[in-house]
Amino acid sequence: MINDGSRSLGDLVQTLIDQVACLMRDEVTLMKTEAGEKIRLASRGMAMIAAGIVIALPALFVVFLAGVLALGMVVQLWLAALIVGGGATLVALMLIMAGRSNLSAEKLAPRRTIVSIKRDAGFAESHLKGGV
Repeated sequence: MINDGSRSLGDLVQTLIDQVACLMRDEVTLMKTEAGEKIRLASRGMAMIAAGIVIALPALFVVFLAGVLALGMVVQLWLAALIVGGGATLVALMLIMAGRSNLSAEKLAPRRTIVSIKRDAGFAESHLKGGV
């Protein structure tokens, strides 16, 4: 808006208040949108972890049993079970950690909203210091 000198200080202050209120509404809208996106991302990550666990358990049990029986032909059966179980545990931990990465605070942070609010605060501060 161009200031031609004909507006009163009260008008300018009212315009500033209106613009700040509009800006805050826009920021809240952006925050809601981004929060929804992050919630969907977290839901997908948790669903992937749960589905992987449900599907993997019975299938892996059979595969591990076959591995134990095959390795049991070379070493004692208890040692074969320990080796296969330890390997399976390591693989399971890696998969769970990969799924958890989708749930990290860094990935769920509303980055666009934070950047936008900082930019708007800087803009408002510069205009207040420089005069209305």
